[in-house]
Amino acid sequence: MKKMILLGALAVSFATTSTQGQSVEELLGLNVSAIQTPADPTMTGHAQAEEAPLYFRATVNPLLVGAISLQDAGSSGGSTTISGAKVEFDVGIGFGLSFGWRIPDSYVFIQLDTGFQWAGVNDFNGTLTVGGGGGGAAASFDLRTSGGNLYQVPVLITPGLEFDLGGQWPFLNGAAIRFGPSVGFMYYNLKINDIEATSTSNDDIFDINGNGLVFTYGAMVNLDLFLSHNVALTLGWQLQATSPIDYGQFNVDQGNSGQLSDAKTNFTYTNVMSCGISIYF
Repeated sequence: MKKMILLGALAVSFATTSTQGQSVEELLGLNVSAIQTPADPTMTGHAQAEEAPLYFRATVNPLLVGAISLQDAGSSGGSTTISGAKVEFDVGIGFGLSFGWRIPDSYVFIQLDTGFQWAGVNDFNGTLTVGGGGGGAAASFDLRTSGGNLYQVPVLITPGLEFDLGGQWPFLNGAAIRFGPSVGFMYYNLKINDIEATSTSNDDIFDINGNGLVFTYGAMVNLDLFLSHNVALTLGWQLQATSPIDYGQFNVDQGNSGQLSDAKTNFTYTNVMSCGISIYF
């Protein structure tokens, strides 16, 4: 009996030794080559700040320039005034260039934005008041213009936060959102031509031609849709608001009403949409 138990133990030990090095599939008699393994993902993710902290962006920028309300202006003798003046613009267009640095191991970025913006003057509304001095009756007339242009060149710095948008993005390598406040300055050049009364024999024709630098502030948000590891389609919006601007005097091209006081506004603002390509390196 003891011999049989000893022989059984030796058999079990031999069987265990013979199966060493075999996989579970082989022990169970499975065909390893017939098992279908999961396919590799087609997208490999996008560049992170640690490997590509710098980026460059070029965009096309449709613009919505807010109407500019001008303070009342009058001649030195008080015989002529322009009141309730408002400048309205057509939808504008421009292009933008951005350079950015994503600080590694953080959510923080710093971005420099610049570009060129243009919008045509759609309308000039206001009231021209003539006379009223020396006890005489004043006459008021609506104003109009033959057109004009606004040119802007902003230079803004935006510190902000960037967050990766997780999840599956069909046909994309992922997405990221970026937002923050903006501050800097803007070069502006506003030209409004042939401002005149719509129905009057008064032959005064005015124009505004002012340019200079103005403090500018606002905010931005960008959405990057990564087409490859280092290239993204960028969609964005930026608000650009300015401090008060003095466009200079209403210049009198004709007539003899005296020089009017400066055309001033408390602030201006521009909504800048953007669509372009970002490259990370």
